[in-house]
Amino acid sequence: RGLTAAARCWRAGERRRAVLLPQARAPIDAAGVTLEYLSMADPETLQELQSAAAANRALLSLAARVDGVRLIDNLLLPDDLEAAQAVAG
Repeated sequence: RGLTAAARCWRAGERRRAVLLPQARAPIDAAGVTLEYLSMADPETLQELQSAAAANRALLSLAARVDGVRLIDNLLLPDDLEAAQAVAG
């Protein structure tokens, strides 16, 4: 849900880390999930991005713990938007 929330903002034109990551984090925190990391990086170099405006691409990724199980997930923007929409319903 968190990555999908950020993808909705991306679809609306947002490219700033300072906006996208809080959008991703809000549903995670609301679910009481323990977040280990949340990243917005260049998909080729994996260097953290402050904005994806220039490349118009970003890799959102996270690791979290739920009941002692470590979960990892990622979403490539904009390439995975259709997949994110399908998951979100």
